[in-house]
Amino acid sequence: MNNDKVIEFTSFCIEMYAQKEHISGSRVMQIFMANGIITYLSNNYEALHTQGINYILPLIRQRIGK
Repeated sequence: MNNDKVIEFTSFCIEMYAQKEHISGSRVMQIFMANGIITYLSNNYEALHTQGINYILPLIRQRIGK
């Protein structure tokens, strides 16, 4: 697995979540870190990176409990 691709994908998810929730990227990082989302995205990169953001965001929200 290419770490640069995982980082790029994770950054994309952070940006999209921030935009959708109307919060800052730094706040998203706090939320993601507190809920294990960074690890989740990294561990599931192969399955998730081919999906659209409309598929990924609900998964993230579910893991956060939102």
